[in-house]
Amino acid sequence: MRSQPASARRAHRPALLVLVLALVASLLTAGPATAAPTTSGDVTSPVDAGTYRLSSAQGPRCLPIIMATTWHNGQDLGGATGNRLFAIADGVVTRAQPDSAAGQWITVRHVIDGVTITVGYSNVVSATQYVRVGQRVSQGQRIATMGSTGVSTSPHLHLEVWRGDYGDTLLNPETWFRRQGIDLRADADLITQVKTPTECRYYANGTTRVYRTASTSSTVLATVPSRTVLTSTPGSQSGSFIRVSVNGVTGWAPRGNVTPTDDAWTQRHLLGDHDYTGDGVSDLLAVTSGGSLRLYPGNGRGGFLASRQVGNGWSGFEILTPGDFNGDRRADILAVDRSGRLRLYPGNGQGGFRSHVQIGHGWGSFSQLFAIADFNGDQRADLIAVDSSGRMLRYPGLGNGRVGSPTQIGHGWGVFDRVMAGGDINDDSSPDILAIDARGRLFVYFANPQGTMNAGQQIGHGWANITIVPVGDFNRDTYSDVLGIDNTTGRLYLYHGDGNGRVRSATQVGHGWQVFVQVV
Repeated sequence: MRSQPASARRAHRPALLVLVLALVASLLTAGPATAAPTTSGDVTSPVDAGTYRLSSAQGPRCLPIIMATTWHNGQDLGGATGNRLFAIADGVVTRAQPDSAAGQWITVRHVIDGVTITVGYSNVVSATQYVRVGQRVSQGQRIATMGSTGVSTSPHLHLEVWRGDYGDTLLNPETWFRRQGIDLRADADLITQVKTPTECRYYANGTTRVYRTASTSSTVLATVPSRTVLTSTPGSQSGSFIRVSVNGVTGWAPRGNVTPTDDAWTQRHLLGDHDYTGDGVSDLLAVTSGGSLRLYPGNGRGGFLASRQVGNGWSGFEILTPGDFNGDRRADILAVDRSGRLRLYPGNGQGGFRSHVQIGHGWGSFSQLFAIADFNGDQRADLIAVDSSGRMLRYPGLGNGRVGSPTQIGHGWGVFDRVMAGGDINDDSSPDILAIDARGRLFVYFANPQGTMNAGQQIGHGWANITIVPVGDFNRDTYSDVLGIDNTTGRLYLYHGDGNGRVRSATQVGHGWQVFVQVV
């Protein structure tokens, strides 16, 4: 039996898109008409233009995943598994083998303008799919397929460029290719690079010893339990050790004991999931015209199970979905009543909610208000508000069910009809923001752990008559998806996230959702 929810707050908008809705998915999935790598003289780009996002740059960084490095030797080009990878010039394959960090790894030696250049391709699907060690390759020849092997959070090419043999003199890939007449930045379909933070926040992975030097034979300065917070400076690594500070001491911890998230639950939480039943799948809440609150448990395939009532008397409330807001590892909800009072309703982990606690007042004056997962990298959900003058304010969640003092993080947001949390649609472990303007154009603003955002990028159009409801991983493919309701027909569509900052391939997963006054 299909589920039946929806938001009718904008049900009376022009219905022009009713006949066009089926085209939205195809518009969003449309790629370059003819994908091909850029060539300039004797050098060819290693990837097809317009099929990748420019992400983690070369240089110091915070750990994106346990066992990664804090100094990034290459340039990441994120894309989809199956994307083609090419030899940049005539050359000889010097490596085609597995590696614990690089996954499936290829290196190719070239002579370009009389200089020996070695290019490394890491995280590919199979190092020996197209080439073997000692094989001569030609400029533009396909040598590998993009994948996510080794230490990786999503499909991408980790690209390294060395003068001489691999390990001699490291060069910056983006700079080197630009000098050859190839602009990796201009050829990307998205740019998601963020500023290097000044401090990294990590967690102890199991009981962890902190040593005076980068050696297990040196003096132990401290021993801390699992999930203890560790701080570090980007790039502070020596061999298999990372320099960290904890409990007033600074020393070196084994790399395997330092993780950017305290556990798998936290990682799911940061992706913007709304799991009220505790089964690891994102759920939906809907308010009927009579004020009943109904829970639609996710089925893990993008759809929803039969609903059940979990509350009443919800007429006139604006519901926010922050995930775990009070630190008990259960998804909660916030609500603003008609008087502008902010209330916390703690989740019980079984789909219901306990008695509310008032945690603020004066919240009824904002034109836009939503919860976002960990906007500033402190592992706590925050609130984002847009006031009548278009200023964007961040209210930090304190992790105990309370809200801190606001900080202005932007202006000019009054041009958008709707602004909302976007989950982590570019799969960089930082929450993002979606916005729809009066013309129905869909924009994404990629955030980073420092609480700032890159410039907005348009990723779709035709969204004026669609209400987006909370973003989460509804089909359990680890990518954030978007749910949209056609305000005229009440059909519910799942727009599949691809981890590259886009929403694609819409699938209808329900109907009759126009009967609800709010869906979250």
